[in-house]
Amino acid sequence: MNESATPSDRVDDLVRRVEHLESALEGLQDAVYRQDVVHDRQIADLRKRSPRPDAGSPGLRGARS
Repeated sequence: MNESATPSDRVDDLVRRVEHLESALEGLQDAVYRQDVVHDRQIADLRKRSPRPDAGSPGLRGARS
């Protein structure tokens, strides 16, 4: 920041910096949301492809072979 800048110039500079940070944060939030949606779809696909364990299987009753 320039030492000879007026208080108004300093405020304007800070406003620009905060706006830049807000924009970066929104971009990060969007990216995290998109990744979460992808993970949810992947998990749903895996669940569809995975065989359901039989309710009478030893694994669900706690028995060991």
